[in-house]
Amino acid sequence: MLSIFNALAPLVVIVLVGVFLKIKVAKESWSGVLNGVALYLLFPALILKGITQVEVTTFNDFKFITINFILLLSIIFSLIVLGRFLKLKQEVANSYVIAVFFGNIGYLGFPIISSLYSGAEPIISIHIAIYTLLLFSVVIAYLEYSKRGVLSKKVFLDGLKNPLLISVIISLILVIFNIKLPYFLEKSIYTLADGATPTVLIALGIFLAQKLPKIDLKHLAGITILKLIVVPTLFLLVLQFYHTKAFEISVLEAAMPVAITPFVLADIYNLDKNLIAASIVVSSILSLFTLPLFILAVGG
Repeated sequence: MLSIFNALAPLVVIVLVGVFLKIKVAKESWSGVLNGVALYLLFPALILKGITQVEVTTFNDFKFITINFILLLSIIFSLIVLGRFLKLKQEVANSYVIAVFFGNIGYLGFPIISSLYSGAEPIISIHIAIYTLLLFSVVIAYLEYSKRGVLSKKVFLDGLKNPLLISVIISLILVIFNIKLPYFLEKSIYTLADGATPTVLIALGIFLAQKLPKIDLKHLAGITILKLIVVPTLFLLVLQFYHTKAFEISVLEAAMPVAITPFVLADIYNLDKNLIAASIVVSSILSLFTLPLFILAVGG
């Protein structure tokens, strides 16, 4: 419980800094500008840092990777079908897909899980790579289709120009061919990556401090329950048939609250930004109570 609080507390403090800035000096446009910096510069650096740190040779049981891909793809497509079945507005349906699928697996997941499992850093990094690859391939492709209403060669080519997807492709090339970047370039990327989370959290604080329209509480509850309870419970059920340390970590990563990345993507894709912002805050607070339950369930 204490490790979870210690990981969450800095998030809250930095969001409050954004709120304070909005009250004192910041303009409404600051949120969009900061998100733009994160999208085109800081998050690509964060992806490069995360994926290139994966040491594939240190781990030789890759069955959990296949299971994770299958489960996560099933979750993504189930959420798409659910949105259409319930006839949700497109921006709400899209928000469900990205918020429920993509949790705070890095900023929260890494310190919390590494404190529970000694020497698990390579496995955690592989999990982050799995989520990142799916987010910036399958999910982004779906959002591009949702935004434009058609899949075409132009949509495909435009999707390839996405800075986040480009950073994933570059990262994979570096990892697969074991290419080491010059120290000065690697250090520059790592420095930019370290600024991604606080930048977006400040933008979130500025956004939350504005007078927001009324948020549909049923959708806020829906995203929160699916993210914190339903999705990790699904992973927990699979754990009963495939019980390994790697998949215990999969359960805990699935139990992380909504990530800040969807808030950044809300500016360029058809997402309900108010719902996303509220989901990040509410799920992060409630994870103080839900995460310990799943830690106990996996025996961490």
